[in-house]
Amino acid sequence: MKKVLISSIGEAPGVITGTIDLLEEDGIQIEEVYVIGTEDFDVQKCMNFLAKWIPARYQNRVKFIPDWISKRDVDDQESNIEFMQKACQLLRLFRYRNWDVYLSLAGGRKTMSAIMTIAAQSYNAKALCHIIIPPWIEENGHITKIEDFQSRGEQDRINEVLHTRKTLLAQKDPDADEVKLVKLPFISTYPLLPSFIEMLKNPDKLSPSETEKVARELLISTGMLSRTKGAYQATDLGKQYLEILETIELMPPPTDLSTDQKQEQIPWGDHNLEGQEERLKSFVQKLLESSYVTGIRSERFVSRADARPRFEPRSDGSIAAYFPLDGKSIKLILSTTAGNEHQAQLITDRDLKRRIGL
Repeated sequence: MKKVLISSIGEAPGVITGTIDLLEEDGIQIEEVYVIGTEDFDVQKCMNFLAKWIPARYQNRVKFIPDWISKRDVDDQESNIEFMQKACQLLRLFRYRNWDVYLSLAGGRKTMSAIMTIAAQSYNAKALCHIIIPPWIEENGHITKIEDFQSRGEQDRINEVLHTRKTLLAQKDPDADEVKLVKLPFISTYPLLPSFIEMLKNPDKLSPSETEKVARELLISTGMLSRTKGAYQATDLGKQYLEILETIELMPPPTDLSTDQKQEQIPWGDHNLEGQEERLKSFVQKLLESSYVTGIRSERFVSRADARPRFEPRSDGSIAAYFPLDGKSIKLILSTTAGNEHQAQLITDRDLKRRIGL
């Protein structure tokens, strides 16, 4: 069973590498790391750094997949909701695949940690983790400090902040014992998820099941439902939670196909790609890595010259993708797990655009 790490991320890359190392020491070999950050400049630098560091450090055993919300900070209702949707969407995806998910709270703001905890309760996880490191390591762990170490060729300092426990153990430094992995207890409410949605949509349902009654009481106790004069109604908080859950549940299921098993029908030799073949192959590979894409084929060149790739969801759930090539674009057709245009649009907005950096 594949083991993956999901983590919030701020401006200190060492919380990610440190968690990988500590889980490995605990006998858990992480194969994929998914981080969720913001558009903040230093956060983006941190993710770009890890995108190079992790494959090299772990000899391509660990795959790094970054994502981020469309704001520079998680500091208002909209950004918190977007962050929670991304976290819950990943957890839902991995539930379909029956993967072991380790959720880290160590990176980014405290609000991110709170959201990750709610996501774990809503969609379940194998473990909820946090790491504890010495204060002097934390002070030197900011991405700008690491860049300074790089510019001066101080590789030992970089290893010290990115792989603290391993480095200190190798030096027989007693401070190694200060670096700890803490697994936090949590109660999963995932079995109640359908009942939460039903009770938020129909709080006054005449004959709720016993499970729905339990869900309704929990929603009342958490301020998502209120009761006035014998009538139940969703509060503003409950409406927001319902919107998040419904949006996530509207996503189609992921495919069971691995990237290598997906059909790629592109007659490379038949297209005059004018030296652009590698660019197009890289684009196609990124699309095929999507959990919702099952195959891809080329259709034709179109005269329209797009400045950057664009997507058109179609009524049958497929997606047309246009890739610019020197004054013209090649049209590709993506088969997906979507059953309609709306689901194809969700795949486009939440997955494909992120994969190609739109």
